[in-house]
Amino acid sequence: LHFYQQHQHQQQQQEQQQQEDDEDDEQITCDTPLDLTIPKKSSIEDESNSSSIISDEDEDEEKQQIEQQQHRLHGNGYYECEFCSKQFPRAANLTRHLRSHTGEQPYTCLMCTRAFSISSNLQRHIRSIHHKERPYGCSECGKRFGQQTNLDRN
Repeated sequence: LHFYQQHQHQQQQQEQQQQEDDEDDEQITCDTPLDLTIPKKSSIEDESNSSSIISDEDEDEEKQQIEQQQHRLHGNGYYECEFCSKQFPRAANLTRHLRSHTGEQPYTCLMCTRAFSISSNLQRHIRSIHHKERPYGCSECGKRFGQQTNLDRN
């Protein structure tokens, strides 16, 4: 079980890194002030009924830390990570990347309490685990999978 959890964690890290790399190729120029809102720590499944599980004081402190980090623009207009010096064209990309260093997982499944650092990973979890969606089918054996990576492995 421990090996499976380690493998699953490594796979999630690789998917997150690939997603960040894909988004980092964009060049943007913008003089508009940053939107520094922080997502609430709740399930994405039903955002209309979601509630925060962190206090306002914690949220204010976290927002202040992120504001300080986001305003550290590198000379070339990119946001730089204080931990590894990786640069990002958007503050939101840096915020998501910082979670790989801090271990923060603000998106929690209300059905099983599993937590994720990226909202799309929570959405995929809900679809494949709780709703049992299997949209990826093997043309050779007919077996169906919840994720493309599992089909590829088959």
